[in-house]
Parts: sequence; C-alpha cells; structure tokens
Amino acid sequence: MSTRYILAHDLGTTGNKAILVDEEGNIKGSAWFSYPTYMPKPGVAEQNAEDWWRAVVMSTKELIKKEKISPRDIVAIGISGLTPNCLPVNREGVPLGRAMIHMDVRAQPIATKLEKEISMDFIHRFMLKTGARIDPRVDFVRILWIKNNKPKIYEKTHKFLQAKDYIVLKLTNVFTTDYTDASLGFGLFNFREKRYDEEALDTFGIPLEKLPEPHLSTEIVGEVTEKAAKETGLNVGTPVIAGAADAAAINLGAGAERPNIAVLNLGGSIFVTVLSKKIMDKPHFYFVQIDPDYLGYGVDLQTGGVCLRWMRDQFCPMEKLVASAIDIDAYRLLDSEAERIKPGSDDLIFLPYFAGGPSVKFNSKAKGAFFGLTLTHTKAHLIRSIMEGIAYEFRYMIEHMENLDLEVKEVRLCGGGSKSSLWGKIIASVLGREILVPSYPTDSSAYGAALAAGVGVGLFKDLEEAQGRVKLFNRYVPEPEWHDKYERLFTLYKALYDRLADLYEQL
Repeated sequence: MSTRYILAHDLGTTGNKAILVDEEGNIKGSAWFSYPTYMPKPGVAEQNAEDWWRAVVMSTKELIKKEKISPRDIVAIGISGLTPNCLPVNREGVPLGRAMIHMDVRAQPIATKLEKEISMDFIHRFMLKTGARIDPRVDFVRILWIKNNKPKIYEKTHKFLQAKDYIVLKLTNVFTTDYTDASLGFGLFNFREKRYDEEALDTFGIPLEKLPEPHLSTEIVGEVTEKAAKETGLNVGTPVIAGAADAAAINLGAGAERPNIAVLNLGGSIFVTVLSKKIMDKPHFYFVQIDPDYLGYGVDLQTGGVCLRWMRDQFCPMEKLVASAIDIDAYRLLDSEAERIKPGSDDLIFLPYFAGGPSVKFNSKAKGAFFGLTLTHTKAHLIRSIMEGIAYEFRYMIEHMENLDLEVKEVRLCGGGSKSSLWGKIIASVLGREILVPSYPTDSSAYGAALAAGVGVGLFKDLEEAQGRVKLFNRYVPEPEWHDKYERLFTLYKALYDRLADLYEQL
C-alpha cells in the first residue's frame, strides 16, 4: 500500500511554502515560490491574488515532481495564509483589485471616524464578543474604506476573501472561510455564537451576503475541480479543508494548542499568542483557534523580520553578492557580522515601527528609528540592534500578556528568524527565559494546516493526536551577562516610544 500524503500551502508575506506531510506527521519535502508586495506610497501594502495562485500552482507542481509521488497519494489539501487581506472578488471569483495585506493602514481615517461616531458601550460589547479592535488593519474597517473610496468595486463585490480563501476558491470553486479568519481576518466573528455578529454587521452597515460562510478549520469544504486539477497537476476530487489563518495554524504546528504557552512568531511580521478558554471581563484582542473552544490572545507588530530584510536589501549588497557566489543564505553573513558586536550594540536601540507601532498600543503614525548613533557605530551594530529591538518588542508583548493574568509557563519560537542561533540567544536573554523551538519552526503554519487537514480526512483521530506529532527541535537559554545588559536597555526601549509619541503626530 502506497504512503498517503497531505499537501499544505502557507501563503506568507513574501511567498508561498508548499509541504508534503506523510501519515506519520513527517514533512517529506517542500517547495517555495515568491511573489511581490506593492507599496506605491506610505501606508499602502498590496498583493495580487493571481500571484498567490501562480505560486500555489508552481510550488505544487515542483513538489510533486521533486518528491516523485503520484497525485493520487495526496489525500487532503490544507491551506493557511497571511491575514487580514480584504480581497474583493466578483461572482465568478475574479479579483476586483489587489488585496490590502496586513501592513496596509490606509483605512486609519475610517477607524478614527468609527471611534468618534460609535458609542463606547457598543465598542465595549463588540470587543467582548469578537475580540476585534477598531483598527485600520482589520478587514471590517477596510471593507468600509472600499465602500467609501471605491464604491464601484464595492457594488461589484460578491465576496470579500482572505488569502487562503481565494486559494480554496480556485481549487474548489467554493466561496468559504473558516472560524479563525472570520475572527482574525474580518474581525466580525462572535465567539460565543460561532457566527458573524449581527449587531456589528448592522452597526457598520456591512451586508452578511458579502462575507464568506465560516466553517471549522478541519472541515472538508470542497474538492479539487477538473479545471484546478489541470492547472496544478492534482487529482480531481481531492478533498480540500477549510484551513486556517497563519497565526492560528502556527499554534497547532508548534504543538501549542493548549494554555500557558506563549508562541513567538518571528517572520516578516512578529506576534505573540497565548491560548486560553477563559473570556476576559474587559475588552482585549483575541481570535478563535483551530480548536474553536480556545481563544488566542495576541499582540502583533506588522514589521518584524522584514526590518532585517530591509537592512539586507538596502545596505548589504556585498553580503548578498558573496552569499550568492558561495550559495548560502545572506542572513548567515548578517549573523556573522552581528556576532562580532557586544550585547546591547554599544547602547544603540532600534524601534521596529516601520508600519506603525508599538504592538501593545498601536499608533499608525509611529515610525522606525535608530536611537543612540555615534561615529563609532558600524553596519554590524545596526544589524545587531535590529535583532535586539525585535527581541525587546517580544518582551513588551509577553509582559502585556502577563498583565492580563495569562500565565506563561513555556515559550516557543517559530518563523524564519528561528533559524538564527544568535537571534534565538538574544531573545532568550532579553526575556530571561528558556526558548523552545518545535520540530518544524520555519514551516509551523503550513504544518499546522497539514495537521488540521489530516484530522479532517481521518488520518489523525483528533487535534490532540495531530498535535502529538510535534517534537522539539532546539532550545535557547539566556546568558546571564547579556540579560543584565538588556534589562537596562529594555527600560529605555519602552520609554523611547512614550517620548516620541507626540512628535509622530507632527510628521
């Protein structure tokens, strides 16, 4: 009998990762296909949905060919993806414009207007029921922005979709979403009632029919169509699972679909999630998990690892050239440079607020900064200070969680940045905590989508069995001397934003 596989895709900020997972929960192979982000002016960040589909098609074909498997052996397809996105499509599923991805904050005037015009009583009830914020990065605010600024597109819109929902549509010809994206992406999901909140829809003036129907992340929502099979090389009739928002899929893929574990995701953006079954008696941001009995209390910042990529692309052409010549990742060379610098970067502090910040009290007008520059600082100092600044932001997030009485007994690190042993050591030392790295840290979102798909088709009995497939890969422990240095600088880091907040309003 041939081995059965799950195909999973994770649509990230810079590209799509495809993985094949066998019935024992091991990743057999992976493929990657990149796509661009369009930033024509400050506050605008868009992606083309057709680029997402092209990346899925190409990575699927490459993976099947590279691993020499039969498409008939793929028994399920799971999808995760970046969110929110606010992609309008017509009745034929054709995009009516580019998607507004998570870094896009152009809807800030709408958020400001809502906060002024809607009663505090409603906002309080709304946040308690949905966990959503009146925030330009949440899609109900963006839908209103499109309604006000692009009324013709709004009128033609049949459904607003998230990234993974568009791929499900292309595979199955079904308009759908899941609980996690109805919650985290659209910001309109009533946790208690497990449906879109009617009071919120009425108050904001958003018709229910413009939103896709939400399903459990483990639910089969359709099958690969003949047209999709021809494009991708997949088998007609292969079950497609509803999937999950990347931030939710990561928790399952990291083996952290249970309370008291803080999951730190160090990707293009950064966020911390702690799961709990309790509902706060005061408003706070949360989103529904793959196990819908759990809420993920989260804090996020849209510019994390992307700050280091900015440094690489803008100031490290030689490192990129050398890395290409010797066929290694340029980030390894950046690590080598940063390792030469003492902890604290000679008192240079970096604020990673390239698209607003900080995470715990978001201000869309906030900007990034290097504070404390002197003539003795080098490019290597800047590289290390970026890594340290993001570590400080992680600590800021965890302190905020603990202030909400969410106990953190364990910390797990995922995302592309987890590959850097230096960065892992810096984060552990800033937090003063041991950091555990799960078995597939850079594929946690895709892996979580695969595990959920495995539950959906019965390869795994339930989510608990699926989560049991996750092992530990690595650990980082704090360096006491580093921690002592970082204690002082972290205090300064938090104070910097408070001192600059008024000045940002004048920019």
